[in-house]
Amino acid sequence: MNEIIEEGLAATRYTLQAYAASWLALSQIADEIQEVGHYVPMLLPPPEQTVLLIVLRDANAMTAKSLHSNPPEMMIALAQHTGQSIRDEAEGYYADYWRTSPGAIHLIDCAKEAVYWLPLPTQWQPTKYVGWGTPLQGVTTNKPVFKHLCLHTQRPELTPELADPIYLKTHHQWTTEEAPCVH
Repeated sequence: MNEIIEEGLAATRYTLQAYAASWLALSQIADEIQEVGHYVPMLLPPPEQTVLLIVLRDANAMTAKSLHSNPPEMMIALAQHTGQSIRDEAEGYYADYWRTSPGAIHLIDCAKEAVYWLPLPTQWQPTKYVGWGTPLQGVTTNKPVFKHLCLHTQRPELTPELADPIYLKTHHQWTTEEAPCVH
């Protein structure tokens, strides 16, 4: 094989491994959120409390039948419930207003989408991204759902805040101080 093709093959394999690891993490989050997450509209967090919000877009039986052509979309964000909800029992419409950054409020239809939230842990572990590209630092924990995520923060001693980026944490690309990855 020529050198260009070999480089392309190596890059493709790396990309496919990253995709597989990401899909595995998303799959594990979907499994774990059913066990440990709070299902909206059954239970809402106190207004203005920062929580981890997970929304599975268009989560209904009809969507499940078309997953072969339309892959599922998952939104993961730090958010606060504003205290405002819409509940129309007659029409089966349930929606809530969520703040995802200081200036952004979103209306999320929890009758159309699967919406879950988790309180933020009180203890975090510093973590670092050691994969290709720009290095990152943030925090993680070994708790369900959170163990698959890195909440990017400039100062790991602080609790993550609204609008802090959240990254999927794949085990071969992240390391924590307490349990470094073995390559």
